[in-house]
Amino acid sequence: MLNTITLLIIKDSKYILYQICKYEFLGKIKKYYDIGNNDKLYVYNMHNQENGKIRWTKDKSQVKLSYYNNDKDIKILIKMLGYRPKDNPANVKIYFNDKLVDNFVKESTELEREIYVPKEVLNKNMTQVLTIKTNTWKPSDYGSKDSRDLGVQLDWIKIEEVN
Repeated sequence: MLNTITLLIIKDSKYILYQICKYEFLGKIKKYYDIGNNDKLYVYNMHNQENGKIRWTKDKSQVKLSYYNNDKDIKILIKMLGYRPKDNPANVKIYFNDKLVDNFVKESTELEREIYVPKEVLNKNMTQVLTIKTNTWKPSDYGSKDSRDLGVQLDWIKIEEVN
């Protein structure tokens, strides 16, 4: 079963449509956040969208997630993309509500990372904050005209309940 919450926001005579999806499969709640596609309500301190599909993080970027059931442990699945120079892989630290829940090295490969988050880390209110901290690199240091400080590319984030 798929439930979609659709928000229509009118600002300066412009209409912006946001969708947040909630999946329910065999009694487990799953939520999906499409980073880079109508995500302005929940991403903070990230570079602009690229092709409506992804965003690059900065040295510290956040995603605010709406999740209210703090009776169960959850797992977070994150899909990361993006080039990294061989001499400068991403040293990634993932925090959930200011608690370190994972750290790893990401190189120039696609990566789907699964992160276990115990229910004790979940906020009692509906807002959960996923923070990504990483070292950055400048493509201009490697011959590109792009002078941004880039962390990792984010494609999507999913939340699933754990039994």
